[in-house]
Order: sequence, then C-alpha cells, then structure tokens
Amino acid sequence: MGRRLIIYAVLALMGMWGVAISQNASKPMERMTLRMGNNFLQLDVARDGTDIHKGLMHRQALAKNSGMLFVLPQATQHCFWMKNTLIPLSIAFINHRGYVMQIDDMQPNSKQQYCTGESSRFAIEVNQGVFQVMAVKKGTRITGLPIF
Repeated sequence: MGRRLIIYAVLALMGMWGVAISQNASKPMERMTLRMGNNFLQLDVARDGTDIHKGLMHRQALAKNSGMLFVLPQATQHCFWMKNTLIPLSIAFINHRGYVMQIDDMQPNSKQQYCTGESSRFAIEVNQGVFQVMAVKKGTRITGLPIF
C-alpha cells in the first residue's frame, strides 16, 4: 500500500509539473501582413511589454520580407536598442496615421539608442536594407496596421 501511494504521489507531481511547464511555454506570436506600396511584409506582432522588450533578441536570422511589428502603448517618442540582437536590422518608426516618420539602420549587439524625433505609435524591424530595396522612406504609407 505504501509503495502504491508513493507511485501515485510521483505521478501527481509529474502531472502538475507538466501543467506548469505548458503554462510557462512561450505562446505563439500573432502574425500580421502589412503592405508598403507594392510590397508585403509578414511580421510577428509585439503588443505587450514582455514581447516589446524582447523584440528580435537572440534570433540567428530572419526570413526574407519578415520581421516584427511593435504596437507601442502610446504615441510618443520611443527608443530602441540592439542588446542581445544578433543580426543587423533596419527600423521604421510609424505615426498613428500609418506614415513612416523615420528609418534607421541598427548594428548587432549595440547599446546605442535609436530614438524617434517625432511621436510614433508603431515600429517595424526587418533585415537591414529591406526598406531601401522596397523603396520605403519617410512619408511612405503602411496599410494593414491595427486600428485603435
């Protein structure tokens, strides 16, 4: 009887451990397609503080025409950096109307801050040079952004 009780206790603990692990497993990121002129980007969407803070850290590579859309909590000046980011990126800061306000090229694993000169509501990070190839520049309209 004592041995059977131990086995049940171990099984119960293993079950609770499995539930705890599944609850802490990273949730799949929301994906969104945005249009920039005649081009499209497939983007992971960072909406909460944890996802925004993590961004594209520790990723070894990005697929062509992919990246991350940051839905920022409010339209104000925002700053980004490249700590623990392993690949060179370009960032576009976008206002609440969907217009690109600024584009910066960022170097891997740098603590340099890239800040907007104007209020932005969104930011998009892609492989460095993608915006240039797509002819995206200040004033380009981005369609498909979340509406508030």
